[in-house]
Amino acid sequence: MGAVSFRKLNKSYGSLRIVKDLDLEIADGEFVVLVGPSGCGKSTTLRMLAGLESITSGEVRIGDTVVNDLQPRQRDIAMVFQDYALYPHKTVRENLGFSLKVRGVPRAEADRLIEEVAAMLGIGHLLDRRPGQLSGGQRQRVAMGRAIVRRPQVFLFDEPLSNLDAQLRGQVRTEIKKLHQALRTTILYVTHDQVEAMTLADRIVILRGGVIEQVGTPDQVYNSPASVFVGGFIGAPAMNFLRGRIEAGQARCADGVTLDLRQVAGVPAEGQEVIIGLRPEHIRAGHGAGVDFAATVQVVEPLGADTLAHVGIGDAVLTARLDPKTHPQTGSRIALSIAPGDLHLFDARTEQALR
Repeated sequence: MGAVSFRKLNKSYGSLRIVKDLDLEIADGEFVVLVGPSGCGKSTTLRMLAGLESITSGEVRIGDTVVNDLQPRQRDIAMVFQDYALYPHKTVRENLGFSLKVRGVPRAEADRLIEEVAAMLGIGHLLDRRPGQLSGGQRQRVAMGRAIVRRPQVFLFDEPLSNLDAQLRGQVRTEIKKLHQALRTTILYVTHDQVEAMTLADRIVILRGGVIEQVGTPDQVYNSPASVFVGGFIGAPAMNFLRGRIEAGQARCADGVTLDLRQVAGVPAEGQEVIIGLRPEHIRAGHGAGVDFAATVQVVEPLGADTLAHVGIGDAVLTARLDPKTHPQTGSRIALSIAPGDLHLFDARTEQALR
């Protein structure tokens, strides 16, 4: 069984705490992505699971086995790094088969497994080449194949796409998704890229300062962010925020703007300080969606499939993702609106979601 469990996991370097009381259960066969900004503890958590970092306190389980004191080779995991970590003097075939050779797998069986994995990843024609003769995307496929051929309980990916260009990242991301669908092996994947997290994960774990901010499906963390941090981290372009005070069903914002929230369900109590979140893709040109406001167009970015408009509302600047047929002029006033159900309300003091 490839279930993984972290219980009150901590990692400290002297007085500096990197991971703080982390509790997380990962089901057998689940694809879980750890995401967050640099220094949030995601790679450290992965390395503690792999046995490459010592555990300060807490417990890590793979299946029913506590692995805190086991050597990496005893944990039945395979890891894919961002720098590929291939043997430069060995051919692709030798790189793929190295772990099988160490384990004493018979030559015929090893050859069968190597050919099977190479075909799965589309690298069968590269088996006699060395890493220096491969592109970055091909080297990453070989690194993945070397992990797959071992048939471990758990795959660990540590920012595997960060060295690839944008087009290759998209291609390899698709291959990783197909790989999981074919193998149904547990995958724990670390990235700072929220697009990778959203497109790959069954569940996303969002970390900040060594603490879990939210765990949920891509749909849950996008549509129901638990905090201002999650709302701003998930989604591209990032969520817009306005600070305001509730007065008679309206949010009077410090930026000189008033938003009528009387159609919004669960408006906070009178006088409460709030942060209002508006996703760029939920803002529509024209009035009538429910919560209407006017803004001044500052910058327009035509992207083909849509148009990004950066608009001034009071002293704040918001980004709106508009229909590609909308071509507002810089300096003009534009009417905008957002559906009440698409507004996100957060407590201004705690920055936690209010509904």
